[in-house]
Amino acid sequence: MAESKEPEEQDLKIVVSTKRLLRGLNRSVMVQADASYKVVWQGYPILLMGTTDKSQTFHPFVLAVCKGESKEDFAFIFRALHAYNPQWLPTILLGDACEAILAGFTLVFGPPLVRLMCYFH
Repeated sequence: MAESKEPEEQDLKIVVSTKRLLRGLNRSVMVQADASYKVVWQGYPILLMGTTDKSQTFHPFVLAVCKGESKEDFAFIFRALHAYNPQWLPTILLGDACEAILAGFTLVFGPPLVRLMCYFH
């Protein structure tokens, strides 16, 4: 239930995953995070997190629809993943130049040991 009827004061976070996808947390110290727009007609971004194996195959952990692309949105997802598996402590972060991804990661895990930039960005 929203505490306010003002759209800018409301929040939206829908996080979707499966137990099978979440088992991938145990096999990776790297997390890849990004947002994509123009996927849902409401205009909300889709936030996607996962990892890549040695064969360069992407394995998603979670897909989320959030009202924005803020550090709080990314931190919420990182906290949810960490709550599911408290032993998972990623040390490598791959993403684009979005500071919200880095800030959200840092809020939950501290600064990454390695920060990688996506080649295509």
